[in-house]
Amino acid sequence: MELKRRILQHLAEVDPEPADLETTLIQAVDAIGPPTGPARAVALVVWEEWQTACRSPEWVAQLLGDAMQESTGERRHGRRFAP
Repeated sequence: MELKRRILQHLAEVDPEPADLETTLIQAVDAIGPPTGPARAVALVVWEEWQTACRSPEWVAQLLGDAMQESTGERRHGRRFAP
């Protein structure tokens, strides 16, 4: 989770255009340094999540709703969307 946080922090700082996401993820892996294998794996997960979000706006809406509920301390029960 720490690697993912660092990669997402790098993305937030750079705030790349969608077309530059892959390059920015590579830069994040380079910034983290060796060993690069774990950081590359996490960067790939982030990239895949981005691709899923682009194809599935419903998933993005669910994530935003979940984040809002977590920030208010609410828990949601029932069926969840599976991308």
